[in-house]
Amino acid sequence: MIKKGLADSVLLNDASSGFCHWTMELDKYIDFYGRRFSKEEHIQLVNIFLPLVKKGCIFRNVKIAMRTLFTLLSKKDYLTRQDLVIDWRPLMDLYVEVSFKNLEEDGLFLMPDGFRSDLHTLIFYSRPYFSDTSVQEVLDEVRPYMCIWDESCLRYWKLLDLFLCTSMPVEKQNVHGTAVWFDEAWYWYEQISNNSLFETQAIKMFARISVECPGHVDWTDKLDLVFSRLLRALRLGHVTGLCQVFNQEYGTIWLKSEMSDEETEVPGNKPIRLPKKAAKVKNKAPAPLQITAEQLLREAKERELELIPPAPKTKITDPDELKEYQRKKRKEFEDGIRKNRMQLANWIKYGKWEESIGEIQRARSVFERALDVDHRSISVWLQYAEMEMRCKQINHARNVFDRAITIMPRATQFWLKYSYMEEVIENIPGARQIFERWIEWEPPEQAWQTYINFELRYKEIDRARSVYQRFLHVHGINVQNWIKYAKFEERNGYVGNARAAYERAMEYFGEEGINETVLVAFALFEERQKEHERARAIFKYGLDNLPSNRTEEIFKHYTQHEKKFGERVGIEDVIISKRKTQYEKMVQENGYNYDAWFDYLRLLENESAEREEVEDVYERAIANVPPHAEKRYWRRYIYLWINYALYEELVAKDFERARQVYKACLDIIPHKIFTFAKIWILFAHFEIRQLDLNSARKILGVAIGKCPKDKLFRAYIDLELQLREFDRCRKLYEKFLESSPESSQTWIKFAELETLLGDTDRARAVFDIAVQQPALDMPELLWKAYIDFEIASEEHEKARELYETLLQRTNHIKVWISMAEFEQAIENFEGARKVYEKANQSLENADKGERLMLLEAWKECETKSGDEAALARVEAMMPRKVKKRRQIQTEDGVDAGWEEYFDYIFPQDQAAKGSFKLLEAAARWKKQREEAARAAQEAIDEAPKDEEKEEEDDVEKKKVREGDSDTDLSDSSSSSGSSSSSESSDSSDSEQSDGEE
Repeated sequence: MIKKGLADSVLLNDASSGFCHWTMELDKYIDFYGRRFSKEEHIQLVNIFLPLVKKGCIFRNVKIAMRTLFTLLSKKDYLTRQDLVIDWRPLMDLYVEVSFKNLEEDGLFLMPDGFRSDLHTLIFYSRPYFSDTSVQEVLDEVRPYMCIWDESCLRYWKLLDLFLCTSMPVEKQNVHGTAVWFDEAWYWYEQISNNSLFETQAIKMFARISVECPGHVDWTDKLDLVFSRLLRALRLGHVTGLCQVFNQEYGTIWLKSEMSDEETEVPGNKPIRLPKKAAKVKNKAPAPLQITAEQLLREAKERELELIPPAPKTKITDPDELKEYQRKKRKEFEDGIRKNRMQLANWIKYGKWEESIGEIQRARSVFERALDVDHRSISVWLQYAEMEMRCKQINHARNVFDRAITIMPRATQFWLKYSYMEEVIENIPGARQIFERWIEWEPPEQAWQTYINFELRYKEIDRARSVYQRFLHVHGINVQNWIKYAKFEERNGYVGNARAAYERAMEYFGEEGINETVLVAFALFEERQKEHERARAIFKYGLDNLPSNRTEEIFKHYTQHEKKFGERVGIEDVIISKRKTQYEKMVQENGYNYDAWFDYLRLLENESAEREEVEDVYERAIANVPPHAEKRYWRRYIYLWINYALYEELVAKDFERARQVYKACLDIIPHKIFTFAKIWILFAHFEIRQLDLNSARKILGVAIGKCPKDKLFRAYIDLELQLREFDRCRKLYEKFLESSPESSQTWIKFAELETLLGDTDRARAVFDIAVQQPALDMPELLWKAYIDFEIASEEHEKARELYETLLQRTNHIKVWISMAEFEQAIENFEGARKVYEKANQSLENADKGERLMLLEAWKECETKSGDEAALARVEAMMPRKVKKRRQIQTEDGVDAGWEEYFDYIFPQDQAAKGSFKLLEAAARWKKQREEAARAAQEAIDEAPKDEEKEEEDDVEKKKVREGDSDTDLSDSSSSSGSSSSSESSDSSDSEQSDGEE
């Protein structure tokens, strides 16, 4: 609720009541509940109040906004520099206006109490959120004020101290922070010593950088100068007269940060070791820059920096003492003036003191001497005139003002004070004469408005009208002045003069320079006078003569006017005009926004706009040809041409222009790169609607010749079919197949055409040629169509031959099932059974799922045939479903566990597996026999010649052979037994799994 109220008060410019109320509600909410809102809402609240703190706003509202911003920005942990960036420029402009310009003393405005201190506090809280580049921008802004011979240097140091952002990270300090300003500031602090104008501000800045970014600046080589000035400021010993200026508060903070025992390690920088105690100074050599007593005394005399204790209060009892006191006081003032003649503040103090003791002539003399020093000082002239007014010396004051406005006629303060003085003493003709003298100089608008308000205070309407008319001759270029004049006439009841003022304003600016503000004000004036037709005519004039980017306000007020005083038709006209303006703006910003063009054209066509207007918009739309020759950029654009042609044909009934649109569209399309068959077909259909068949055929023929696309061929063939030109259809199909012989659909359509015409032989020939093509996009459709054609013709043998030919090319399961279903359909169950058997043998090594599908189809076939023996045979071939486990691996080859899956075990595969194990055992037995024979042959070759040993060897060989044969048999039997046992275990497992299922 608070956010909505703040937003409404800002949008409605309700700063006096709504803004203050909701700001107070926000302060109460924060006091009761704290900052219970999100960071985004926190930032939005800050952004709502910041624009109100700027130059030109009402000070009361500015102060309220500043107090709320204190609360929102006081907690630095809630918002960081990345979350919020505050512009320093409005704050500086406001600070300069209230701090360095004596506008309040001159009576131009009155600030609330504590306004300057609140502004100081706001700058303090906002400073951490200044941008990174703000340091350089502030330095560039205040650097011209750095003049050591003038008090303007104090402005330089104050602004620098207030607006320099020092709370940055170290990496940004090296680029945008101290790297920009520190060397320059230290140079001035080092070169100019004992200057009370800015030395305190410099010490304050150095203390702040030491606290907010400790360790970033190396103070080691600067401590000698700092402690020297500190010791001189302490006035140790018997010191009289001059002493060093050194702010002890900020100096203490500075030195404490420098001599901290903690080593602050800043990211990105090496830790800087600071001295622990200032007394431990290693370098005791004399400083390179020595300051003598003579120099100190001379500087003290020149700058008047000697600290003199205040004089004791004295009580004057006789005239002699009074004269002596006055003499001493005058001597002090004269000495001060003699020391620094250009210090005008001393002259003003001197003159006011003489006034305070009643010495008017002496005071005049002092002011006259001050004017001899600087006759262009506005403050001296004003103080001089105010002194005369306080002393009720009206003629003297007039004399002073006359001299002042003669020397400086552009100084607004003199004229305002002069006229105000005459008005206060009720010299109205004199005040009027002053205003007349003032406007002869063609002053700014403020002067004219002051003169007009003066005349209105005394009910001089005619004189005010005359001033307004002269005012418009000088400042008529400003539209608001004409509106003010017209409202002035309206307020005073001169409606005709007000209307004449608006009409003169429109003549003054002319058709080319007419301003929408004048038109809106003029129309609202006519609306207040109940002249609704006049108001409507003014609104329409503005819409017709102003560019679309300047008619938003006119549309807004025109819509409101029609809603209040217009009829339904008028309201719709306004809405349509507004939508037209929006579409015009969109297509001007981006001509390639084809959706905007479509909406714009649809609006015009629905509202039955003039034909010339619609055609003009179409021509502008199609002029935006896509810049790239890629079809994806042209897909939306081409519909502009289509809609244009349809509009000319169906709405405008201009058939020749529609034909020209189609031809122009075909000329602009790059047919060598791509084309749009839709355009060719629509053009041909258009010619057919115009009963020009030859032109339609020529268009489609040219299209096929330039860019043979399937869509064009089909459209041309459909056209000839509707006309029953079958010979042309045959020729078109031949051309179509020459262009794309891989298109199965085209072959099928061609054969269907021949079938419809009853020419079965030609259809069969077409199919024969089609299936012989080396590459087809969808051969399965073509073969299916060919087989269906033969079946429909009851050529079963030819269909069977086609199936067999197809099976020679592919071994797909669906082909086998289709062939078996064909045999079953013609009640040849034996033939179907043979097909299933061949398929079963052919698919032994195929996927188990396909084999299962085949067996289920075979089983269904046998069920229908009624042969129980054959059905039992098929059921014996059906596989058993078992559950198994397998290991899972990830993409990286890492084991990921086990998973269960279902597998099918076919009896045929199990029998083959058993015979295969038997063959393996036989192979192992044969290998063992060969190895044994080889070992025996080697033993025979190495035997001794002794016969006994030979006999023993023979016996051993026989034993070896007998043992080998026994081992082979046992191994083979054991292997066969293990295999049988494994088979039995598998079978038992499978049976168990079947039981679980």
